[in-house]
Amino acid sequence: MNQYLSDFDRTFLNRYTLPIVGVSKEARARMMYEEDKRLQDLSWMNSQVDQLKKVDPAEAKELAKIRDDTFTRDNSP
Repeated sequence: MNQYLSDFDRTFLNRYTLPIVGVSKEARARMMYEEDKRLQDLSWMNSQVDQLKKVDPAEAKELAKIRDDTFTRDNSP
C-alpha cells in the first residue's frame, strides 16, 4: 500500500470503507500492483517479439498473437 497510495489517500480518503459502495485501500493498492505487473510483463513480451522478428518473422507473428490473446483485456460483460 505504501508504494501505490499516497499518505493523503491512505489516511484521509479511505478512512472508512462502505462494504457495498467502496473498495478498500488494500484492494485498490493490489489492483494498482497487478496493473503494473501486467504492464511490465507486456513490455518484456514486446521485447521478445521484437528480438524474434530479426531471426524468425513467422514465429514472431505467432508469439505476437499469443501476446495479444494473453495481455488484451476483455471488458465485455
